[in-house]
Amino acid sequence: MQTSKKKVSRVLPYWLLNPDVAELDFLSNQLPVKQLKGLDGVLTDKLEKLGFTFFFPVQRQIIPILLTSGQNQYHRPNDVCVAAPTGSGKTLAFVLPIILSLKSRMVPKVRALVVLPTQDLALQVYKVFNVFCEGTGLRVKLLTGQQSLAQEQSDLFRVGRTGLVHHLADILVVTPGRLVHHIRETKQLDLTALRYLVIDEADRMILNISDDWLNVLESAVYSGGRCRPGPLNVVNARRSELALQKLLFSATLSQDPDKLEQINLFEPKLFRCVVPVKDLEGNVKELDDGDRSEERRVG
Repeated sequence: MQTSKKKVSRVLPYWLLNPDVAELDFLSNQLPVKQLKGLDGVLTDKLEKLGFTFFFPVQRQIIPILLTSGQNQYHRPNDVCVAAPTGSGKTLAFVLPIILSLKSRMVPKVRALVVLPTQDLALQVYKVFNVFCEGTGLRVKLLTGQQSLAQEQSDLFRVGRTGLVHHLADILVVTPGRLVHHIRETKQLDLTALRYLVIDEADRMILNISDDWLNVLESAVYSGGRCRPGPLNVVNARRSELALQKLLFSATLSQDPDKLEQINLFEPKLFRCVVPVKDLEGNVKELDDGDRSEERRVG
């Protein structure tokens, strides 16, 4: 007797089905730079000095979330996934809260790592970090293979006369292949204090996950006495262990749970910025460069 096979309907996880959605309407509900709670005067003054006046919707949506989650480095925060169109201001949405969270550091250690698929994209993000790290004491380094391994190593650490290794970077901006190369060849590279892992252009990075860069990275992070976090339960919640928060940013974030599962996300939250219908109809147009002299918005 032939039995018919039952069709299995695929059910998306709750966090994918229930994103926090913000309309990407640049001309309504504009939030002045000075009015975003949580940013200190150094950063807001720098924004205004550079001519920025208003925050983009994705920045209004994400920056307060990351500022709140970064207040306790030993409380494991939700991982964050952000889907927003190219040009919507995603870079500053993670640059500003990371700098604010890290700038009180006493001794330089790598505490934030930003991974991008290409050298050009990594260079763009590195330049943004450099601008806003100025005056904070934080140091950002770029590892993409444009310099020799020895040159990049000299930017990461120096060895004192007593043999003590002095780390020179708080934030690393890298490509995945170069990151793996350094983890394997640069024995002094210490990632055990990492607090933020930003995966920018996440869809492209997920496709590149077959190179095993994430597993290599996590093995380096959870070493030297730092334990991998266990499942969410009462016992693990009571442990005071340094938390690592993963932040995924993409213009077209995958809806495939199997692909996202490869990132090993913890209780993730999804934020989406969508273009309102009136923008799609062409009734609202973004100001061109010539119109931004008085009201420049953060991009």
